[in-house]
Amino acid sequence: MAKFLKYIKYASAIFFLIYLGFARDYLFVNLNYQLSKTHYHSFEYHLPPVLSFLEGLDEWTLYYLKYVFTALAIFLFFLATFWAVHVFFGEKKYRRWVLYSYVIIILASGFIFLALYWFFGFDPTYLIVRKLLDFAESPIMAMVLIPLIVVHKKMNENK
Repeated sequence: MAKFLKYIKYASAIFFLIYLGFARDYLFVNLNYQLSKTHYHSFEYHLPPVLSFLEGLDEWTLYYLKYVFTALAIFLFFLATFWAVHVFFGEKKYRRWVLYSYVIIILASGFIFLALYWFFGFDPTYLIVRKLLDFAESPIMAMVLIPLIVVHKKMNENK
C-alpha cells in the first residue's frame, strides 16, 4: 500500500506540473489575443468567460499585466518544481538545487538584459531574456532537474 501511495504522489507531481504548464499557456495565449484585439480594434476574438476580467482593460494595462503574470508563473513553477523534487527525492540538498537553479536563471536574465540593453536596445534584448525565462516559467526546469538528480544519485551510489 505504501508503494502505491508513493506512485500516487509521483503521478500527482507530474500531473500538476503538466496542468500548470497548460494553464499558463492558456492564460498567455488569451491575454495576447486580447492585447491584439485591443491594439487593432478587432472583434474577431472573444475571451473565455473565466478570463472576462481582461475584457475592459486598456492596451497598456494588458501589456503590463503580462509582466505580473510572468512573475507569478515563475513563482508558481518554482513552487511546483520544488514540491516535485521533494516528492521524488525528499532530500534537502536537491531542493536547494531547485532554489539555486531558479536564482541563477533570474539573475542571469537580469544581468543579460542590463548588459545587452545598452548595445542593442530593448527589442532584441527582451527576446533573448524572454527565451531564458521560458525555462523558469514552464515544466522544463523540472524536466531537466529531475533526471539530473537521478543521474547524480546513481553516480554517487556507484562510488
